[in-house]
Amino acid sequence: MNELERLRELARKRRSAVTGKIARIRRNTGVDITGRAEDPRRDISVIKRYNKAQLNKYIGELNAFQSRSVGYVAGAGGVPIPKDKWRQYKRLERQYNTIGVQHEARVANIFLPTAGMTLRERNAMIHPTAVGEVVNRPYSQVDRAPSQIPGVKALDKILKDMARKTTKKYLPGEIKKSRKQLNDMLKTAGNGNMIARANKLTDSQFDTLWNYTNFATLVSLSYEMAKLRAADAKERWHDSVVEDAESDIGELFNWASELGETGSEGGKK
Repeated sequence: MNELERLRELARKRRSAVTGKIARIRRNTGVDITGRAEDPRRDISVIKRYNKAQLNKYIGELNAFQSRSVGYVAGAGGVPIPKDKWRQYKRLERQYNTIGVQHEARVANIFLPTAGMTLRERNAMIHPTAVGEVVNRPYSQVDRAPSQIPGVKALDKILKDMARKTTKKYLPGEIKKSRKQLNDMLKTAGNGNMIARANKLTDSQFDTLWNYTNFATLVSLSYEMAKLRAADAKERWHDSVVEDAESDIGELFNWASELGETGSEGGKK
C-alpha cells in the first residue's frame, strides 16, 4: 500500500470514528449535528479524489473533532451549543452569583422601619419580578439552562454581558444609571427639590435605598400619578396618592441618609 492509499484508508477510519462520536452525542444529549456546520465529515466519495495534502488536512479536521474538549449541550430546540463555551458561561454565572450573595449580605441585617423588618426578611417576601414592585437589582441570582439559549450567537452575547457584570466597574455603572433614572422621574413628578437629597447620598446608601426597599416603587407611583394629574387636573384623588407617596419617599430618604457607608452601621433595629 502506497502513502496515498494509506492516507485514504486512514481518512475513512477517522471519518467512521467521527460518525460514532456524533451518534453518541445524539444519544447522550439529544443534539444532532449531522449536516450542520459543526459536522466535520464530507461525502465519503471525495476521499478517493483527494491528493496527499488534501487528505492530511481532512484527517487533521477529523482528529480535531475527536478531542475530548469537543462536545455539545442541547440549546433551545436542540440547537448545538459547544460544551466548553457553556462551561465558560456557567463559571462566570457562579462568580456573578457569589458576588451578589456577598453584596446583599452587607445590607441583609439592616432594619427598615417603614416595613417593620430587616432587609433580609423583606427580601424573602418579595420576588424580584413581583407585580407592583419595581426591582431591577444589579445582582439577582441567575441559573440559566442550555435549553434557554437559542444559539451560539445568543450565548456569546450573554457571555459578554456576564463577563461585564463580574467586573469592579459594573456596580458603580449601574448606580450611576439608576441615579439618572431617579432624577428624571423626580423632575417629571415635580419633585425637583428631592434631587439634591438624592445627590447627597453615597453610592452605598443610594444602592441600599434604590435596590432593597420599595423606594423605587414609590417614586414610580408618584411619577405616574403626576402624569395622570397633568392629563386630567379635575381628578383630585391623584393629589392624595401623590402626597402619601411623597411622605413615604421623604421618610425613606431620612432613613437612607443615616446608613453607614458599608451598610453595616445605622438603620438597625
